Amino acid sequence: MDKTLSELYGERISEDWCERVAYSRDLGEIPAVLRSALKIENVPDLVARPSNARDVAAAMEYAKAGGVPVTPRGSASSGFFNAVPVKKGLCLDLCGLDQIEDVDQEAGTVTVGAGCRWLPLDRHLRRQGWAVRTYPTSAPTATVGGWINMEGYGVGSLAYSALIDQVVGMEVVFASGEIRWITPDSTPPTTWFAGSDGTLGVVTKVTLRIRRVPESEKHWLVSFADSDALGRAAVELASGYAGPYNMSFLHSSYFDLQRRMGHAAPDGDVLAVDYEDSAEAVAEGRQRVAEAAARHGGTILPDRLAEAEWEQRFRHLSLKRLGPSVLAAEDWIGPDRLGEYQAAVARLGRRLKTSFYTYGTIVGTQRMSVFTGYLTDRRKPLSYLIALSVTCRLHEIAGRLGGRPLGVGLWNTPYLPGIYSPEELTELRRRKKFLDPAGLLNPGKHYEWPALLSPGLFSLGANMGSLLQRFASGQ
Repeated sequence: MDKTLSELYGERISEDWCERVAYSRDLGEIPAVLRSALKIENVPDLVARPSNARDVAAAMEYAKAGGVPVTPRGSASSGFFNAVPVKKGLCLDLCGLDQIEDVDQEAGTVTVGAGCRWLPLDRHLRRQGWAVRTYPTSAPTATVGGWINMEGYGVGSLAYSALIDQVVGMEVVFASGEIRWITPDSTPPTTWFAGSDGTLGVVTKVTLRIRRVPESEKHWLVSFADSDALGRAAVELASGYAGPYNMSFLHSSYFDLQRRMGHAAPDGDVLAVDYEDSAEAVAEGRQRVAEAAARHGGTILPDRLAEAEWEQRFRHLSLKRLGPSVLAAEDWIGPDRLGEYQAAVARLGRRLKTSFYTYGTIVGTQRMSVFTGYLTDRRKPLSYLIALSVTCRLHEIAGRLGGRPLGVGLWNTPYLPGIYSPEELTELRRRKKFLDPAGLLNPGKHYEWPALLSPGLFSLGANMGSLLQRFASGQ
């Protein structure tokens, strides 16, 4: 370990195996045989916990001098391996950068450390009459910096768009060790960092636009006979005046699993509509929801169910208890294609004798996320590896409907040609070379794929896996 770095960090840096191995995974469950085949070295050599940008800069200077890979990490609340090392090196645990500065009352902004978690931040702001504009469904653990490095869409994005659009400026430590404050108009701009998986720089502080605590709040659940009708109602509600703060959907398959867990659950496909605004706007929302339900054959469910589902918004992955493991695909599609998507998923399920469950978030008239999961068991390595091919089939369904995978990290690199156009990918690689010419920041992610995950080989492997899955299911 570098003496200067050790003196600076003191007890906040460690080479201890037990500490390092804790940073070797995220929410994804990947068999050791697959990590070995891909030559992934996911246990870092060193873990450091910076408390400010100067600490991060010192770590980057150390890495630059020794050619050491650096993996920035928040709470690692995703499953893409984007906050897990693939080439050992130094892991920077940024959760200690959790300070919250005073609200700028005039500008309507707050400045926070990149390690600040969303739910504690929102609770802190609400005590002062303010609230965050958007947040991820992993808000209890997800960090501000981590969500910037994802695509940054979640609860409230229907009203306020992506997180990066709310960023006034942010402090970034570059691969050179330079500390800079960047804005939407600087070079590089803040937009470069949205969804970049921590590959361009280490975000250490962020100034966000916030909102006043809404005067009124109301939640509705509307049950539909099918996903086509639900999609049409969602597009209608997302259009025009008096739009909701948030909308999400839950397929009937999701409620089937809820019932298996012993919970009461509604029937049909359900659209959750959430209004947070003035009392007048919420009253208008009530009328719009009633009209959309009537027009598209929906039934408004009791208020107690709507309130319960709103409280459940952070706990959708609790269905993992039935697993004991969950695999999934998360994609963007248009709300108007939801019915086609669900029909294709149902056909795939019948073919493979696999039960899927789906939920997601509507963030615009032409964009919604769909999370489609299926239960499996990572304790059975062979069947688990075969099951991984099903995720590829789900992404293909979304792709045929004009969609694409959400997020990149490591595991979605085989889908890069479907996520970005050739021109976009060339531009992203240019930015990487410009800001991190030695390729030290989070190498192995976002821009290239491991040899065994090259699109051609991966597609071939997925096809073979699907055949094995069908054979195992008796097809």
